Formats: sequence, structure tokens, C-alpha cells
Amino acid sequence: KYMREHYGVKPGFSFNDFKAVVKDAYSKVAAEYMQVSESLSDEARSLEKKTVQGSGSELDTCIRLNNLTSSYMYNKRVQIPKDANVIDYFLFDAKEGYCVHYATVLTQMLRNEGIPARFVEGFNVEYSQEDGIDGYPVKGNDAHAWVEAYIKGFGWIRLDAVKAFPRRTGNAGNAVSNPDYIMEEDDEEDDMTPQGSMPVTIVDKEAENE
Repeated sequence: KYMREHYGVKPGFSFNDFKAVVKDAYSKVAAEYMQVSESLSDEARSLEKKTVQGSGSELDTCIRLNNLTSSYMYNKRVQIPKDANVIDYFLFDAKEGYCVHYATVLTQMLRNEGIPARFVEGFNVEYSQEDGIDGYPVKGNDAHAWVEAYIKGFGWIRLDAVKAFPRRTGNAGNAVSNPDYIMEEDDEEDDMTPQGSMPVTIVDKEAENE
């Protein structure tokens, strides 16, 4: 009643070919996303090394450093002096900041650990059924920055040290410690410039997938 057919599939490339492609991809990524800024001080590097001590893999290193930066208080209105070393001021003086500061520190520490990383900016939008089917409102207050790290043999992974991205209405004072806290609504755009001498990477996901 039923006809059984057996067939096999043979890849058009060898495992060595695959390894060569992965190695070539990593080399290109590393050439562009491994530069460490001079603003990463010896004190910051010491904290970084202490944090990753005993790490068993690149992914473990990423998680440890992401947890380190996420342990700092979120404060959208933090004021950092213009002449200050932004990374040191965030880590050791203010001990608070917003997404740009988290992403700046994490990017530089990952690179210093030999892991390609890029500072990415975009928008973090709250979706709801009330927004309608034609689109969703995106406000300046939705601007966000995060990090993408390249794991050899795996590809890019997203790391976001901001534990709970503040929403739009209410008081944001405890946005990190209380995920249900909602931020006061405003259309003011944050300064999304990466801190220190580091270029911005704007990732177009659709273009990447073409």
C-alpha cells in the first residue's frame, strides 16, 4: 500500500572546508572588532581579569563580564564630567549609568579578553495590541545600546547588561531592581554616542541575512 524509498544526502563540502570558512570568517571579524581603547585603564583591566578568572570558555567569559556590568545601578540621568575617564568613572566613582556606559565597558573588556565585540545601537520597543496592526510607535526614549560578541565557531550573540529596560511612564528610580517600574514618559533622545574612542556599529539585521 505504501512505497518505501531510501535515499542519502551527501554534502558538497568537507568538514575541513567548513573549518576553513569558519576560520576565515573569524579572521575578518577579529580584524575589525578587537581594537581596545586606551581609556581601559589598568584598574579596569584588573577588575576584568579578576572577574573572568577561572572562566572555562569564551561564552562563560561573556556571561561573567555581562554580569559584572549589570551589577551597577541604572541611572539615565547620570552626569559624567567631560574630562573624566568614562570607563573608570562609571566603574569606580559614579557606579551607575545607562545603556551606553554598560555597553562601552562591556565591549572594551571583551575585546581585551580576545573576544571580538561591537557596540550596537538601536531601539527597545514595548509592543502591545493597542498599537494596532499598521505599526508601532518608536520614541526617542526607546533608544538603546547593547553589545554583540563573536564566539568562534558559533557567531554573534547579543549581550545586554541592562537588567530591566525602563518603560515609559512613572518613576525610573528603581528600574533595575524592580522590573515592573516604569519610566516617566518623554520624547527626549538619549546621548547614544559610545563613550571613549570607539566607533558605533549599527546593525541592519535584514541586510545581514540577505
